[in-house]
Amino acid sequence: MNYEQPGDFGQEEQVTALYGRILVATDGSDCSVRAAAHAVYLAESLGARLYALYAVDMPRAFHVGIHFGEAVAELEQFGRGAVSDVRKMAERRGLECEEIVAEGSPHESIILVSNEIGADLVVVGSTGVTGLERVLIGSVSQKVLLHSERPVLLVRGP
Repeated sequence: MNYEQPGDFGQEEQVTALYGRILVATDGSDCSVRAAAHAVYLAESLGARLYALYAVDMPRAFHVGIHFGEAVAELEQFGRGAVSDVRKMAERRGLECEEIVAEGSPHESIILVSNEIGADLVVVGSTGVTGLERVLIGSVSQKVLLHSERPVLLVRGP
């Protein structure tokens, strides 16, 4: 991440984070559309480059058995639509948005891609899984928050 140190203000030094690359993860849900709206707003306000990512959940697709290839193709097609929706949202605000469809578990893909593109901020949505769900499987957003070395903005859904 880039930092700007505008000058000495007495005993305290002000440090401002500069977000030049913003990655927003989408799964096509209403919650991720809400996260995308925040990412687009920030990119527009800060003059940042926007990237939209959909992760094809390969571990989940593998469990469909003999129809694995079909499941992957359907998930890829759905993912292209999801990132395209984010791009269209950005274009309505006069912004460019790079679309990325990656294969792998969602939280690992988000972290990997954020590192590859040098994201200064990762934006993810969260529907707020219940306590039992969190214990059993965890949430993608929780795993990104725990394991990402980059700043993460968590946008809660209604």
